[in-house]
Amino acid sequence: MNLSDTIYNEIKRLYDTFKTQEKVAAKCNVNQGRIQKILSQPGYCRGMKIETVEKMFPNSTLNLNGDGNITQTVSHVNVKNGSVSLNNATVSEAQIRSAVEAFRHEVVDALIGLDIPPDALQAVLKTIKELAQ
Repeated sequence: MNLSDTIYNEIKRLYDTFKTQEKVAAKCNVNQGRIQKILSQPGYCRGMKIETVEKMFPNSTLNLNGDGNITQTVSHVNVKNGSVSLNNATVSEAQIRSAVEAFRHEVVDALIGLDIPPDALQAVLKTIKELAQ
């Protein structure tokens, strides 16, 4: 999928969510006519300037490695009472520690299965233990 298709699909998704071109236009910081053109002419996006894409998706990162994805970035993360809130989802400190510990165990298990010198293995395991604390 190319960038033009990705922009069209995102506008289409927003239209399916908000149900009017005016609401999509307001969300994307452009006029309703531009949204109408994008929805009626999917190839219309090929001629858009980068400035327009940035205006429409201000919290996005344009990835130029060829996958054509628009990735929303986070403007801020709230941390309160041992929990992290991100886009209305809350993860407790205990959940984070549990996930890190599970990952640490996977890494340790994978390292033990490798044919590396014991001294090197012990140094890596020590480093992993220190990072987890």
